[in-house]
Amino acid sequence: MFLLGSLPEAEREHYKDKIAVFIHEWRLKGCEMVDEADPKLEAARRVPSWRRVCKVILKNDRLCKGLSFSQQTSSTTAYERYRKVMKNRRLAWGIFPE
Repeated sequence: MFLLGSLPEAEREHYKDKIAVFIHEWRLKGCEMVDEADPKLEAARRVPSWRRVCKVILKNDRLCKGLSFSQQTSSTTAYERYRKVMKNRRLAWGIFPE
């Protein structure tokens, strides 16, 4: 939360959306976030950890490739629609509900 708080508002919201999807997908698989896990499992992307999230923010990885996301190929208007959808999903999931 400290790292997110240090970012500008637009960047913070972008990362919150990506992190919320990351957490939600792992919860669907039955896994909960851990502070850190075995480095070999983290490198293989087999466990969710807050260390992976921190690395993404520190590396300024806006595409969140470290969290297994791929590049978006959408326009600005499509991105705005995505932001509205993600705001509703975050509320429903209870992840960063602000």
